[in-house]
Amino acid sequence: MAYCKMVQTDKGIRYMSGMLVYDERVVAGRPVMGYLNAAGQIWNEQHLTDDKYLPTGGGFKPERSLQNFRLTVNGRKLEKGWSIGQRKTEETTASMELLHEDAPVKVELLTEAKGGDWLARSLSVTNISDQWITLDEVCPLAGAPWLHTLDNGLHTYSFQELEDDPGKPFFEAGLNIASEWGQEGDLRFLPISKEKIVYDAARNGRSGWSRPAVLLRDNLNGAVLCAELAYSGNWITKMEANLHPGKTYVDFELGLCCPEGQALRVLAPGESIETPQVHFTLCASGLDALTQSRHRYVRECIMPPNDPIGGCLVEANHRGYLSDRENEEEILLDVEIAAEAGVELYVIDAGWYGREPNVWFDNVGDWYAAPWLPNDLYPIIDRAHAKGMKFGLWMELEAVGRNAKLREEHPDFIMRNGSDEIAGGRVLDLSKPEVADWVEEEVESLISRYQLDMFRIDHNHRIGDGACRQVGPYLENVLWRYFENFYAMLERLRNKFPKVSFQNCAGGGGRMDFGILRYFHHSELSDWMHAPRVHRIFQGTMAQLPPETLLQCMGTEVCEQVMKGDLLFQIHSVLGSRFILRGIAPSMGQRNPELHRQICEAIELYQTKLRPVLTENCLVYQHTRPDQGIFYPEPWLAYELSRPDRKAGYALIFRLADEGNQEYIICPKGISRNKNYLVTLDRAGDSFCMDGFHLSEKGITIRAEKHFFSELIYWEECENA
Repeated sequence: MAYCKMVQTDKGIRYMSGMLVYDERVVAGRPVMGYLNAAGQIWNEQHLTDDKYLPTGGGFKPERSLQNFRLTVNGRKLEKGWSIGQRKTEETTASMELLHEDAPVKVELLTEAKGGDWLARSLSVTNISDQWITLDEVCPLAGAPWLHTLDNGLHTYSFQELEDDPGKPFFEAGLNIASEWGQEGDLRFLPISKEKIVYDAARNGRSGWSRPAVLLRDNLNGAVLCAELAYSGNWITKMEANLHPGKTYVDFELGLCCPEGQALRVLAPGESIETPQVHFTLCASGLDALTQSRHRYVRECIMPPNDPIGGCLVEANHRGYLSDRENEEEILLDVEIAAEAGVELYVIDAGWYGREPNVWFDNVGDWYAAPWLPNDLYPIIDRAHAKGMKFGLWMELEAVGRNAKLREEHPDFIMRNGSDEIAGGRVLDLSKPEVADWVEEEVESLISRYQLDMFRIDHNHRIGDGACRQVGPYLENVLWRYFENFYAMLERLRNKFPKVSFQNCAGGGGRMDFGILRYFHHSELSDWMHAPRVHRIFQGTMAQLPPETLLQCMGTEVCEQVMKGDLLFQIHSVLGSRFILRGIAPSMGQRNPELHRQICEAIELYQTKLRPVLTENCLVYQHTRPDQGIFYPEPWLAYELSRPDRKAGYALIFRLADEGNQEYIICPKGISRNKNYLVTLDRAGDSFCMDGFHLSEKGITIRAEKHFFSELIYWEECENA
């Protein structure tokens, strides 16, 4: 744990975690961000006069509160009128009680230092009245991270220069812009001007193929604020700039959302609720440094720290040649082929259950082996174990298909809005405790029955806005309660099965927020497996989440995938993350010897040279912009993974568009200039020694005549150059 200290001040609390200093205070009845500092420095109080934060004069818009959280109760936005009650500060946690002059709530600002330069913030809201109340807007973190005066001669540009030049925005918002299936990682920066940016991830009923994460970049001082909402339901962020020479700032908020006319939560008299957390940091050292900081935090404080079956096992998934035509004989052959290639984990995915063949989507909910597997899954599990492989199983635990017996036996389990079924009647309503209990019992039964090494979930429908139901005298949206029950179930399952690896999928990468990631060892990157978009999906996502936690697939489940580039291009495409094969050959007799040889060599290379780098808390360096988005790409894409001790690393370089220069020079960043390295080019087949200085300064030139070309470069410290 890095240095942490929570200190009460005259007007609030100052939080310190690592080099992050965050001051918040109550000024004239308004809780505000005092300041954020990424250099460990505490500001002099003479710079924090009250008029700095007041919403009058100096160019402030009167309606702007700059409040450090947002809360609407019974339809009323609670902005001014707050006073400080009790405060508690310990080394890594703090709480500040806020009382409103006439609203029937008590709010505690709960802040936790969990590691590095990060803080986590939630709100505890208590109904202190004798009436039911509604929480209509809840944003655990909001406010103005920076307040600039542009007429004091301290900034690089004058106010007029910045206002006249649209190419120099004061502030920018980094968001995962796209929110549809197969569009994960579409990270781009948008200028924040006088028009408000409102983004709600298209209301998927889950955190979405976007992620509930916000980057705010201040181009006046170079700092980037990163905020992550730990919630898997619908969310919203808003950003607006006030551009005025007297006071220039950007105001933002990040929180939960639901349709108008419904409450996010209804509280009975005396009832309290704690909101999901927002995790945040400030970085002033560039996007590479922010990436390393995010990865450290996710590894140490969000996702489970150790995969009980081993890090980054090479995995084979049965849905290569056997999608929707599962049978015991051919699956057993697939196990044999995977084992001979060096696979370490064999997974049965969708299609092993239910009453009707070839309709996996409609059979979910009936979690028993299907008639086309007359001996259940046991022969397959035994064969996998006999070949030295672990065994994993897929389940879409939140769904019920139209063919399922469950639908007939428990129509009350289906989520409905009145009489209307949500998402075609495919949604199990986990906001009901009895439904969540049934699902938990089914998962326990599967893990215990088959003695699973790995348990994989999926989530293929969209709940949308979900349902609402009467709570007290009000209508409450069900999603908050849904995910409370879902998280609690996952927590109990993880505790009950500590030796099982948990794998997350949601129509690909449809849920990769901090709320759900804390229960899973790894997550599906995307269901979109086609070049070149999948490379850009990975690049944008890897800027946010550690690569060893992400799954990438190669193989034949998606037929067009095998038409993009040669086999080596397809293999290189998955070597920066967890390596999954979906289909090597349909039978032993049809196995191409050269294909088999190259896959075996790739798996051995991954296991011996690359995986030790990947699983050693690797540092990630993006040599091409991670914020270029997935639809407006550059022709080259390159990234590097390096051991923290700089003794070894590797880089993957792709030419993805038939335009631009035919040469790309990569200068590795994760090396020591005073060391020597043995460098190997995988495609070229060359190995040579090179000193770190020339490797980092002059680099290595990669040449490609056409697109869909790749090269893998890996290096290890050696004695002589």
